[in-house]
Amino acid sequence: VYSQKAIDLATNLDQKEDLGYALKNIGLSYYFKSDFDEVLKYWNESLNAFRDIDDSKGISNLLNNLGAVYYSRGDDPRALEYYLESIKYAQKIGNKSRMATAHTNIGAIYAKEEATYDLARDNYNKCIEISEELGRKDALGTASLNIGQLYRKEGNLDSALEYFEKGLAAFEEVGGNIATALNFIGGIYS
Repeated sequence: VYSQKAIDLATNLDQKEDLGYALKNIGLSYYFKSDFDEVLKYWNESLNAFRDIDDSKGISNLLNNLGAVYYSRGDDPRALEYYLESIKYAQKIGNKSRMATAHTNIGAIYAKEEATYDLARDNYNKCIEISEELGRKDALGTASLNIGQLYRKEGNLDSALEYFEKGLAAFEEVGGNIATALNFIGGIYS
């Protein structure tokens, strides 16, 4: 209701940025309901609003979000296209946080197939590098656990444990996903 009011007001005032965010928020509500057709409708409209004003931050954000929809639908090639384009816009404006998120999402695609584990690791490591620079322990912890999972799948338990412990340390600093990290570490010892 509030986002629809924001759309009406932004339209009347010709405020494309506000319109883009209102459309994004409506799409987000549909995303949580897994109504991906509606999500795509609103997020594409939002993306167009940001493109109209050449708002690279908004464009990067929506491209990454659209990639998540296609990832959820199992369309990894299309998701990858959106994530890579999101990184280009994030680099254009130096938005390292958005770059880290996109690298994590790209890593998740490559982590599905053993043949592309190295590409997954490369992207997760880029996320770790950026996250360390920004002090984003949550993202660092998540990427570390993801790398640990790759090593575990390959049977390299020492490296897996190293990354699980790195993830645990990061999460302990911010109160993050400690239980998952501990379960992964326990799995290595078992």
